[in-house]
Amino acid sequence: MHIVSQLLCALGAYACATVTATYLQLGPMPLIRAILFVLMGAAALRISSERVWHKRAIVSMCGFSLLLSATLVVGYHIHVEDAYAGTIDVNYLTPLNASDGAALVAMAGGIFVVAYGGYVWACACRLKRARGNHMDVGRLEAMACEPVSLRQVAICAGILFLAWLPYLLTSWPGHVFGDTIVSLRQVFGDRPLNNHHPIPYTLFLGACIRLALALGQSVTVGMAVSTVLQMLVLAFSVGMLVTWVRVRGRLARPVAWLMLGCFALTPHVASFSVAMWKDPLFTAALIWVSVQLVDAIWFGGASFEAQRWQLPTYATMLLLAMFTRNNGLYLVVLTLVGLVALLLARKRHGRADGWLMRLTVTTAVCATCAGIVTGPVYDALGVSGPRVESAGVLVNQMARVVACGGDMTDSDRAFMDAVLPLEKYKQVYTPCCVDKLKWNKSFDSSALKNGFVSHWVSMGLRNPLIYVESWILETYGFWTINCPDINSIDWNVRGGAPRNQRPADDGTIIYGITPANLLGADEAFAVFPQDEWSVPLGWIAWALAYVCVVLALEKRPAWIVGLLPSVGLVLTLVMALPIRYWAHYGMLLQVLLPLYALVAYKALVVAPQDGRDE
Repeated sequence: MHIVSQLLCALGAYACATVTATYLQLGPMPLIRAILFVLMGAAALRISSERVWHKRAIVSMCGFSLLLSATLVVGYHIHVEDAYAGTIDVNYLTPLNASDGAALVAMAGGIFVVAYGGYVWACACRLKRARGNHMDVGRLEAMACEPVSLRQVAICAGILFLAWLPYLLTSWPGHVFGDTIVSLRQVFGDRPLNNHHPIPYTLFLGACIRLALALGQSVTVGMAVSTVLQMLVLAFSVGMLVTWVRVRGRLARPVAWLMLGCFALTPHVASFSVAMWKDPLFTAALIWVSVQLVDAIWFGGASFEAQRWQLPTYATMLLLAMFTRNNGLYLVVLTLVGLVALLLARKRHGRADGWLMRLTVTTAVCATCAGIVTGPVYDALGVSGPRVESAGVLVNQMARVVACGGDMTDSDRAFMDAVLPLEKYKQVYTPCCVDKLKWNKSFDSSALKNGFVSHWVSMGLRNPLIYVESWILETYGFWTINCPDINSIDWNVRGGAPRNQRPADDGTIIYGITPANLLGADEAFAVFPQDEWSVPLGWIAWALAYVCVVLALEKRPAWIVGLLPSVGLVLTLVMALPIRYWAHYGMLLQVLLPLYALVAYKALVVAPQDGRDE
């Protein structure tokens, strides 16, 4: 009977592996199927041998598995030929069919077995480790609370900066994009200030240029100064991350050096550090904030109590994140909600944590200040960004209704005609990106100011399926794991059409920018490339979701608060980014992979006395 059950288990694992491999659309299918079969079979055996059934874990893992399987089904039906300029004729969703329902069940079953089996295995390892761990608990906690040395952070930052420097010299004064030119036009007064490209970033760029000009240098040198400062901020943040992971993870120095080497020598990270976007500063700020939050929650704010520079640095980085990307405020507000919930929960248990109160108040004050400045103050000064920039996904949903001949009232039709002549939508609307629509010469952004929300609701109620399809095609790159066009992307900087390669475009000559390869040899572009493949953000998003589920199951919800900046970033990308994929928007997720791994390890494998929440 035991043999029969094992045979049935193997057959079930093979069937689930085959279906999942088909829908994953990854690599050579026989290899992927074999890997999945081994994982599912091993996990099933582990579950059956342990004979452990946690109801909460089963329910949670079922929900996780169903959601992930649903995205696999949807991703399998996405057809995209030209992600940027393709219209509804070439970028579309193929119809679902009955076999998808069966596939959903099979994949959910297989994913559940792997997810739950991995959890059971980790719990067993932790129990075994706890039984064999005779180390003094006080000594163990003392090791865990070892302060992070700023000297070590500076050394790591210096190594990173030197490793990234050739990328700057190859693409002097840094990668200049169309967005950079827009900021320059505002710096030189050719355009009024506009928060579509965050005003503080524009002012930062302008200050560097004016400093260079005051010293008798060129605009190019001023831009290089801004790039160098950006590199230093990012290098210190990544250096902080590496040092913190080494100390808190008690890693051997060779492992830490390997981790540092990955950041130093990866072209994807190095070219990002010299890209004149606001994203490197935004990413650097949230790296620091995430590390500080996790550290404070793990060790009861010991680092904030022992090192006075921690709280001012935390506040500075919060403000930097909120003023360099327009979704930064939402991430900080979500973090604030988590901190308040944690504070109230601990008060109910009679625990008055002064460090947590100070952290919460600091976050609240920073969020309030940023909200007032970017809201009422910017509105009063007339420098807020156009509505199409903040509601691109919603505008594209409405455009899809018109392009697909959806149901509209006469009022809706008149509104959409005022935005863009109705006959143009089918040719102008692009499902995977809003750029072609908003940049069309006939598009009138000012028309969106009159009743936009009411018309969006009206059209959505009449065309819910079209709205869902529009959202899927515009954001799928950030939440699917099985779309070949996303998984094979090996560009990041190139997608922004850097003017270093096309210096005659968009006023780079007008403003005196003279891009150059200061290393001289053309081979430098091959040795220090601007692009390479990076871990798709959808993969990381689902791994992060799994870590959060595990933390909840392990009764460590406080730890999730430390991950809220990352969770908030995923949510804003999935909900509102009007482009199907671009890695630099979610670079934070890629850089913080060591932190997520350490959090998962501490939660699943480390013995309970190492800091389990009450």
